[in-house]
Amino acid sequence: MSLLSLLAVVLGPAALLASGPCLSIEGDEVRARDLAVAIPELRRIDGEARVGYAPLPGMRRTFSPAALRAFARRFGILVNPESEVCVERQRRPLKREDVERALRSAGIEAEILEVCPCLVPSGRLDSLRSQIMAPGPSGADQPTMWRGRWLYADGKSLPVWAKVRLTRREQYLVASEDLPAGRPVEASQLHGEWKTGVDQKRYARDLAEVEGKAPRRRIRQGDLIPLALLAPAPAVKRGDTVEVSVDSGAARLRFQAQAETTGYLGGRVLLRNPQNGRRFQATVSGRRKAAIQAVGGSDAT
Repeated sequence: MSLLSLLAVVLGPAALLASGPCLSIEGDEVRARDLAVAIPELRRIDGEARVGYAPLPGMRRTFSPAALRAFARRFGILVNPESEVCVERQRRPLKREDVERALRSAGIEAEILEVCPCLVPSGRLDSLRSQIMAPGPSGADQPTMWRGRWLYADGKSLPVWAKVRLTRREQYLVASEDLPAGRPVEASQLHGEWKTGVDQKRYARDLAEVEGKAPRRRIRQGDLIPLALLAPAPAVKRGDTVEVSVDSGAARLRFQAQAETTGYLGGRVLLRNPQNGRRFQATVSGRRKAAIQAVGGSDAT
C-alpha cells in the first residue's frame, strides 16, 4: 500500500499531503472565520462556529462544495462555491531562540551551531522532555546533539533537534562503587567529576544533597547520583540494637532495646526490651537511637 493510500485510510479521503496553496489556520479546529477568507458569505455566521478538526502539521484537509453548502445551510445561508477549499495548519521554522530558552530552562549552557529545518505549529518546546547527547571524548569542545519535543495542540508533540557545543563544566558527585538500594550513602563511596551538559536539577553536586539518604534502586559504579532516586534512609532498621533514652522530669534513664520495626528520623518505631520481653513504642531521635518522653511514668522497662 502506498503512503498516500495509507494516509487516506487512516485520516480519511479529505486529508492529503499538503502540496499547493491552502488557507493557513491555527488551533485544533477549523472555524467559520477560517473559511470566510475563501467564502465571504460565511462572514455572516458566528466566526467561532466549528466546521471540523484541523489537519496534522504538514497535512491538509479539503472541504468539498457539497460539504460547504451543507455547513452554510445549518445557519440559513446559501452559498455556491465553485471548488473545494483546503486548509492546513499554520507553521513556522524552529528558531534559535526557541532552543536557547529550552536549554536555559534545563540549566544547560551551550553554543548553538545548527537548528533543524523543522516547521512547527503554534506551541512551545518542552524542556522537561528534552535531552542532550553525551559529549565525545574531547569533552566540551566536541559538538553534540540536543533533542527535544515541540508541544502543540492538546498533548501532541513533534521531535526537533539542534547541534550544540557545550560551554560550561560543573562538578557532580559520582559513585566510586556500586551503591546498594536501601543502604545509606557514605561520603567515602563518592567522588567528584567535572561534567558538561548535565541537568543541574536532576543530579547531586553536593554531599548535603546525599547525606542521610539511600537509593531506591542500585546505582552503579561510575554513575551520577539522580536526586529523584534518593529517599531518606531509615535511622533504625528491624533487628538493630537501639539506645533508648527515657526522660521524666529531671530523671533520665538509658537502656538498650531491640528494633521490631524500621523507623525514620522523627517517626515512631516498635522496640522490645530484651530483659523482660516487653514491647513499646518510641520516637526515632538519631541513628539507632530512640527517645521516650515519659508522662506519669513509663512501662518501657
